[in-house]
Amino acid sequence: MTHTTRVSPVGTMFDEGYQSLITFAADPDFSFWEEVVGAPGIDGGEPVPTTTMHNTTIRTKSPRQLKEHTPFQVQGRIASGTIDQAYALINVNGWITVKWPDGTQYSFPGYLKSIQPGQAQEGTPLQATLEIVPTGQISGTETEYQLAEQGTGT
Repeated sequence: MTHTTRVSPVGTMFDEGYQSLITFAADPDFSFWEEVVGAPGIDGGEPVPTTTMHNTTIRTKSPRQLKEHTPFQVQGRIASGTIDQAYALINVNGWITVKWPDGTQYSFPGYLKSIQPGQAQEGTPLQATLEIVPTGQISGTETEYQLAEQGTGT
């Protein structure tokens, strides 16, 4: 058995989420004002069972080899033209960029799956929720994410 001692993490943690933004390469001036910005998670998938009739005590498994980015949501305010712009973006696979508070940009292929406007009521801004699905491919070619550290990306 191997025990491992925790080592202090490297890097600088985010003290807060301001200012996080999302950009669709197909429509960089999409009429959407971010309030809550998600980002793709990373999932390794369900384990591969490796148990055989030769196991004697426990069931065994192995990790998969491939990973995938998970869908996520972004919430914000909309304008009258937002629905038309969203309609043109729905199911269009392309580059999407999440900009984090330190200026780092995380770009990945994906598409806008849906926009769900909230209920309009007096005294409350009109908001909507976007659902974004990372695809891992551009034009049928496996394409990984790209990370541009603060000050190195465009």
